Amino acid sequence: MKPWLHILLSCFLLAACAKHEAPPPEEDMLYRVECFLRQYPDSAMQILDTLDVSVLSKKERAHYCLLQLEVLYNIRFYDTETDSLLQVADNEFAGGDDKYFEAWSYYAKGYAYRSSPQHRWLCIDNFLKAKQSIDQCKHVDERLVRFKPTPTTEQDVIDRLKYKIYSGLGSAYGDFGYHTEAMEVLKEAEQSLSERQWFDQHCYTALMISELYLRFKEYDSSAMYLEKGFHSAEMTGDVQKLAACHSSAALNALYRYEKQKQTESEDGPQLLREAIMEEKSALRILDDQTAKFKASVIDGLAHAYFELKQYDSCIYFAQQAVDQYGLEVWKMNANMYLYKSYEALGQMDSAIWYAEKYMDSRQKYDRSGKSVAEVKDEYDRQMELQRVENEHQTNRLKLYLLIALLVIALLLLWLFVNRYRKKKETETHQLQEAQHQLQSDLETAEQHSQELLLKRANVIYKSEEKDKLKRIMAEFEAAYPQAMEKLKSAYPDLNENECTVAVLNFLGFRIKEEAALLNLSENTVMKYRSNLKKTAGSDPISAFLG
Repeated sequence: MKPWLHILLSCFLLAACAKHEAPPPEEDMLYRVECFLRQYPDSAMQILDTLDVSVLSKKERAHYCLLQLEVLYNIRFYDTETDSLLQVADNEFAGGDDKYFEAWSYYAKGYAYRSSPQHRWLCIDNFLKAKQSIDQCKHVDERLVRFKPTPTTEQDVIDRLKYKIYSGLGSAYGDFGYHTEAMEVLKEAEQSLSERQWFDQHCYTALMISELYLRFKEYDSSAMYLEKGFHSAEMTGDVQKLAACHSSAALNALYRYEKQKQTESEDGPQLLREAIMEEKSALRILDDQTAKFKASVIDGLAHAYFELKQYDSCIYFAQQAVDQYGLEVWKMNANMYLYKSYEALGQMDSAIWYAEKYMDSRQKYDRSGKSVAEVKDEYDRQMELQRVENEHQTNRLKLYLLIALLVIALLLLWLFVNRYRKKKETETHQLQEAQHQLQSDLETAEQHSQELLLKRANVIYKSEEKDKLKRIMAEFEAAYPQAMEKLKSAYPDLNENECTVAVLNFLGFRIKEEAALLNLSENTVMKYRSNLKKTAGSDPISAFLG
């Protein structure tokens, strides 16, 4: 190669290298943060806050927004910043070629709409778009593979987001009442996550399926998936997941209690105590950095104590829940337990004050709440009902006594009828047993008689007497007097010899022996047998022995 060509090629390579600048370290840091974000959301937030966003490309700024949204969702914290972050990510990735980030962007929007019932269709629509995008995704940035703390593959990275989207879609379906659709999506995600042993994602998916089975009243299946959730939580060692399992077990008990409440089942108090035990277990293992989740656990304790009518304990935990929650709308249930507990204790000033708080919370959640006047009116109505109840107590007691006497009379009648029926059944059974025994005895006697006849016929045949056939036929007719007449009557076409052959066949004689008794050739006997078989079957005598 000529020297001047070497120089030209070198200059070209130097220019290309100078033009292609290496990406800023902040971009690599984004991918590193994404790889450990779910395990350490607080540390991820601190790193993201220190990054210089100005050096990032447009795409990576949108990536940065998605990471911030993920951190906010992981620590269960929402504010007005969410909308602007969603908008940046949506503008960059929606409809783009990068299906991984497009799916993530749609997932983030769907997750944001979950807390707003009026936006249910937007929530599900975005989750479905995310599902469609991730199903089309074939490649991801190689740094998502390289920076993972454990060895992984490109397909694993895609599948983790895929089943995260499936779980989110299933959860949204369940929240908005589409339980069948939710079960279908969540079952697919759970099976794949379980096979891959991705316990961090599997835990919450199993818990959601457990809750759905509760709604279908399939309690054994619900308990099975709750157990799977516990196993996954223990495998990850994540205290929040373990606490979520205990809280889900409490929800299981409370849900069964609500279903049995109308039946006045004796299991109700036990289910409530079970719920309290599980919520307290969750509370013991939670750290101070999970304020909202801890508040929901405390809220569950207030609920259980309220249903147990232990109003002092309910007030204690409901007040803690109010103090723990950040936004007013999250305090709705706690305020409800407080005002109803104070109302039950007769402390109407406190009841009315918390009723106002409860009403404000419901209005902020876009629901209709009771006014303070309605609380007072309800209390007055309860007092009036109590007065009327006292006035009619005597009449009710008389009615209950009359009903009790009627029930006793019906019970005595039932006992009499049942006893008479059992007596008749016993007599019928004994009669049937006697009939069966008699039939068995008759069959045994018949068999014994037949065996004796065969032995006598055999003895006669072996004797030296000349009239063997006559004696054998006489023995047969003595044992079965009408058998020959019935045979001839049923088959009039049979001649005397053929009827005799039928008897000898029954007695077990062979062709040669029959020929000797009849003083005929064996061929003739065989001919008789053949004709007999065609006319009356192989053993016609047995049908006429009775």
